[in-house]
Amino acid sequence: MIAHSVLAIPDTHLEVGLEPSLAYRTAKKFCRDYKPDVIVHLGDLLDLSYLSKFTANSPLLVEGRRYGSDCNLAERELAEWRGLAGRMEFIEGNHDNRVARYVERFPALEGHMIIQADYKIVELDIGFTEFNKVLSIGKLNFTHGWYYNKYHAMKHLNSMGDHIFYGHTHDHQAVVQPVRAKRDPHMAMSLGCLCELNPQWRRNWPTEWINGVGLFEVASSGSFSPLFIPIIAGELTFNKHTWRS
Repeated sequence: MIAHSVLAIPDTHLEVGLEPSLAYRTAKKFCRDYKPDVIVHLGDLLDLSYLSKFTANSPLLVEGRRYGSDCNLAERELAEWRGLAGRMEFIEGNHDNRVARYVERFPALEGHMIIQADYKIVELDIGFTEFNKVLSIGKLNFTHGWYYNKYHAMKHLNSMGDHIFYGHTHDHQAVVQPVRAKRDPHMAMSLGCLCELNPQWRRNWPTEWINGVGLFEVASSGSFSPLFIPIIAGELTFNKHTWRS
């Protein structure tokens, strides 16, 4: 018997002035119909490119971007997701963490730029997990993602020593490692992304990026079934039904 379900939403990279990806809109439609008990946003809600040192010499990429406008967008989107489940958790990603790193570079802004406050995390009754830390829901463990190398799933599994599911890499990779004495295999899995697959800053570069979401059905015993559901050209198929944006 299923005790509860968890929907994991990977990297969304929203920006004011840019339409959310087809995959993002499809994932929201799927969530409305599926009605998970828990939603976990794996981080990188906003792109925040203008706060990155990597765009310091690329003014066209950040022209017209404003932090306040993006935070208003974040609040609206989080509020909508929050209304689709009884519980929601947010994990700070490396792009979200750009706010803290920006404040480190410009200390005069200390106390004026804090994503927990600026995204209205507390007001929306959303749980918050700090950057690089792990959110545990029963036997499920989630983090934004620590590694981006060729064999990142195995690297995450070895570092965690337990189940771990994450975003960050924008691709889908999974590895299972038996724990012989316990007869309890551990799994690591990256869950793709919900952003555009061909963003302006990587225009036409070949990538292994894939849109999708993670779905976990958890039994009353605590055991769970992990599923990565790809979203191809804005189309998601699950349990004999199809959702399109």
